Amino acid sequence: MVRLATTVLALALFGLPGAASNAQSGAPLAQGQESFVYIAGEVSKPGRYPLAGSMTVVQLVALSGGLLRSADKQQLVIVDGTLNDKDGGPVTRSVNYRDILLGKDLAKNNLKLGPGDVLIARRAAQPR
Repeated sequence: MVRLATTVLALALFGLPGAASNAQSGAPLAQGQESFVYIAGEVSKPGRYPLAGSMTVVQLVALSGGLLRSADKQQLVIVDGTLNDKDGGPVTRSVNYRDILLGKDLAKNNLKLGPGDVLIARRAAQPR
C-alpha cells in the first residue's frame, strides 16, 4: 500500500510511466532490479535518480544540482517509500538542511534514503 502511495506521488510529480512496476503489487524489488529515489520542489534538477547502494539527503541534493535560493532549507520533507503510519498514510520525516551545512545534528538530518523515497524541498515563505 505504501509503495502504491509513493508511486502515485512520484507519478503526479514526475509523470513517470515506469515507476509503478513493483509498486502496485507491493512486492520487493528483485535482486539486480534498479530502484530509485525522487526529489521535487525547489531544486535545480527535480526528478528520479537511481539509488545505487547507500545514498544520503546531501548526496541526492548534490545530484539534483542543489537547492534553489527560494527553498526552505530548514524544513525539507522525506516521504518514506516503504513505510505506512498507523492510518495507512505514508511516513514523513523533516530534515533541517541548514543544520547539515553547519555540521550540526548530522545523524538526525543527513538521513539515508531508501527505495521509493521522495525528498521535497518546499518554497520558503521568503527567500533566505
